Amino acid sequence: MPEAGTTAVPVLEQVVVLQRLTTADRNTLIADFAATDSAEQVPGPDAEAIPPEPTGVAIGPPREGESEGVPVPEPSETERAELATLLHIDPGAPEVQVLGPIKVVNVAPYPENTKGTSKVLELAVYLVLNPGRSAAEVSRDLGREGEPWADSTRRSRMSQLRTWFGADPSGREYVPNVRGNRYQLEPVIRSDWRRFQTAVTRGLHQGPAGLFWLDAALAMVRGIPFSGALADDYRWAPVECREMINRIADVAHAAAIGWLPHDPGKARDAALRGLRCEPHNEVLYRDLFRAEYAGGNLDGVRTAAQRLHRITESNDVDMQAATIELLEQLLDPRHRAARAASQ
Repeated sequence: MPEAGTTAVPVLEQVVVLQRLTTADRNTLIADFAATDSAEQVPGPDAEAIPPEPTGVAIGPPREGESEGVPVPEPSETERAELATLLHIDPGAPEVQVLGPIKVVNVAPYPENTKGTSKVLELAVYLVLNPGRSAAEVSRDLGREGEPWADSTRRSRMSQLRTWFGADPSGREYVPNVRGNRYQLEPVIRSDWRRFQTAVTRGLHQGPAGLFWLDAALAMVRGIPFSGALADDYRWAPVECREMINRIADVAHAAAIGWLPHDPGKARDAALRGLRCEPHNEVLYRDLFRAEYAGGNLDGVRTAAQRLHRITESNDVDMQAATIELLEQLLDPRHRAARAASQ
């Protein structure tokens, strides 16, 4: 029998303590947050298109003889061609990739042991994500705290980047000379983040038919954005990185919820893609639990639940009440028997 104030989670063979705050504690915490961060919270693009989390189980394993799901409309030939174009990396121009370990494709490897190698790569990332910045902004953002780049350093890094990226077959340089004190790359240079956003915009407003676009967006995610960066680099990037992580998690959730009644396997894949980027996101874990359950894989639910439990334990945080409640609904034999009788 669990002690008062605790909740048993049978699948984890653990007893957890849910966080509870007194009114006084809550008011103090809110005041502390208000004193340290007055930034306005602004919903991300297409926020209204992200589906809400289902209440409860939402779907159960198919009974014997039942169809495993309703088929999703296949993309038209035109959409297939558009998807292929979006996923295809143009071999004729460099592409900067940040949705995972940072790299640039379609360019020769940067010479090893060259002074400032990491800063030249950072400059490429900065310019593809922040086109049109002034000389002062480039120097401030890529220099150290309180120590912006000197003019000579900025010019040297730009020259190195120009040499590295080279030119297109017509001789047009991918890193043009500065125009009107504004630094930018040629528009032909793409980024995986821009392609991701294009796919998401197409996918979120088409209902089930848009799931293929969301899958295409998630296929571009190779890991946590900006991973592999050196500790002293990308001081300007925390906001961009957080935006990317939040967006990827939202899209993974939308894809998982969208696929769940049609193809639990694809719902599972979407949740796992999101968790690769944000491994402690409990909304995505709940999506994963539902997908494993809908596919008839109770062992998968248990394995994922145990993994989440290890994460919450290592971070010294409590599992969310909604997560515990869902696990009880999915794994407690009494809940499963009651659902089976009602179907």
